[in-house]
Amino acid sequence: MARAAALALALLALSCGPKSMAARREHSQRLADDADEQLGLAENAMRELDAVAAEKALKKATKILKDPDAQLYPEYEMLASRAKEDEAKLPEVRRLRELKELQTAIAERKAKIEEAAAAVKKSLKALEAATVEKATVDDAVKAGEELAEAVKAGADYEKKDKAFADWLKGQRDLQEKAKDPIALAKARIDFMEGPAVFREKAAEQLKAGKASKVQDEKRAAFVEAKRLYEQCQDACRKLLVANPAMSRLAITASGKKTTPEALDTACSAEWQDVDKAEKKLKPPKKKK
Repeated sequence: MARAAALALALLALSCGPKSMAARREHSQRLADDADEQLGLAENAMRELDAVAAEKALKKATKILKDPDAQLYPEYEMLASRAKEDEAKLPEVRRLRELKELQTAIAERKAKIEEAAAAVKKSLKALEAATVEKATVDDAVKAGEELAEAVKAGADYEKKDKAFADWLKGQRDLQEKAKDPIALAKARIDFMEGPAVFREKAAEQLKAGKASKVQDEKRAAFVEAKRLYEQCQDACRKLLVANPAMSRLAITASGKKTTPEALDTACSAEWQDVDKAEKKLKPPKKKK
């Protein structure tokens, strides 16, 4: 009985002892297959510039190759060398990935800036119309502001990409060039809402005065017409001094195309006409 127990212990010791060389070689084959699979995943990830996935797979492959049994695989050195070569490529993969992300971000930003720039160009073209309206000017102002915001958002990429920095400078130039036409358009609106309106009202008074049969009514209408023409002239001079560049730009007054300069001249000439008409009136009767 004691002899049987001793034999059982011996068998147990043998079963718990070191693996046989055949078993280790079989294990090394499985390790090599696993390492090869992870290296393949890493290399595919690097081709796709996915540095994170590549690094994760490489770490797994390296850990597998550290197993003592892995070294029994006949082509172990080839796998180990392959892992080192792949690891050496990681910094370049990261650089290329960052460059790709930068180029993608720049392309997206350029698209937004180009959209905003196109809106600015379209709005500036609309400002050239003689019948320019306040809503059109407001649209141009908004387009200019949106371009400024889009350009500002792209400033972070200027130091990273010279070509983009040069291109962005051109968009800033457009943004600056848009300011003068917008300012002039605002001034033209002011002209049409100021002097042009005074002239229309003055013309109405002149017409009413000519149509009236009552001398006092005629005189009152002519006096009011002259006052309005004077307001027209004063407003014209102030606006033209502030914005001399708009003097010959197109505006609309009384439904006709004209210019601020021509409207100023018209107010002055029409004042003279009213003054002559007033002087032709009989003097007012003196009160007894």
